[in-house]
Amino acid sequence: MDFVKSFCSPHIKIPNREYVRAHSKQLLPMIAPWRNNTGVVIQDRESVIHLTVKRIIEVLQKQNINVPSKLEYREKTGHDGAGNMAIYKSVNTPMENANIFSKMFVSLSLEASTGEVLWINESPNSSHWCRPLALIAEKESVELLYFVNGAFEPEEKRLQEEGTTFDYNNTKYDLKITIETSMKDLKVRTIESGLGGADCLLCTTRSNEWKDVDKIKKPYFFAVNRTAEKTLDLYNQMIKDDGEITKKKNDYEARQGLTSKPLSNTDQHHITITHQYINGIQWILKIIYHLRADLLLWSERGETTKERIKKARETVSNEIESGTGLRLDQYDTTGCSGTSTTGGQGRKFFSYEVRNSIVSTVPKAQQMTWPIKPKAKG
Repeated sequence: MDFVKSFCSPHIKIPNREYVRAHSKQLLPMIAPWRNNTGVVIQDRESVIHLTVKRIIEVLQKQNINVPSKLEYREKTGHDGAGNMAIYKSVNTPMENANIFSKMFVSLSLEASTGEVLWINESPNSSHWCRPLALIAEKESVELLYFVNGAFEPEEKRLQEEGTTFDYNNTKYDLKITIETSMKDLKVRTIESGLGGADCLLCTTRSNEWKDVDKIKKPYFFAVNRTAEKTLDLYNQMIKDDGEITKKKNDYEARQGLTSKPLSNTDQHHITITHQYINGIQWILKIIYHLRADLLLWSERGETTKERIKKARETVSNEIESGTGLRLDQYDTTGCSGTSTTGGQGRKFFSYEVRNSIVSTVPKAQQMTWPIKPKAKG
């Protein structure tokens, strides 16, 4: 700080470093070591919300927006693990584990108790808005999920039920809190719910019923009726003295897909769309490949058929990349396994801006009946 001040004009006043350090501590939550010293965690969940809302209020007041004392704050949270991180395999890395597990949150909105929107996150899916609550150098596992949920869920549940209050600039604010646990993939949700044998985590229907037209026409047949409370009650009914779940052949009606003890007390009522973007791209691309190869069958059997599909894939991929800049369904060149297709590319793939370029890869004979219609010109 003194070094920087030596270059400044005497008319520019910079506070002493003690004041800067003291002020910065007010903007950051206190962290603590995770068990076994494998990471760091913010233990006081309430303080994170206080700091976040205070910063939002500060911005609003600078814009001369009147902020009432009764507010409603909404955020989303979740966690996920990443394995085989290349950066942690580099030479002379201090990391002993190539895995990282993160618990994050994203602020979504701040409203007055009257419903007036004071602030809203315009890009809630951007990684730039993610704020860490825990960073742990461990592999994603049942044990880790159990401890992470145990560390955060009770406090998050209490905050949603009771709300919180805080003082800022001589004003006392009452805050109602909504926390959506939507930032989890299907693997994590399945493990946490204990429903490893379930066809669906939202309801108790079977996959064969999803194609039954008569049942689809019934407005409430596929109602979201699974809850964490119901699943835990079912677990307590099905558990035996030895700790194992009672299992019988063809017992789905009774067990409803329950395979293990639930690890979370939150309902799994969110659908992670990032993976669905990727799956949707792969599904549509496969149809286009088959149409370009003049193979009107879903299966790909025989060397001749596979070779025709391969050539069609190369042609279509090149045309899409040339017309949209999207590099889809190709080998990942970043050093990770999988393909080059990402959730971000999926959002662009299904946008209106590139629709004509995507549809142009479909043979002319099928373009007029293609489910994704070209964007009208003019």
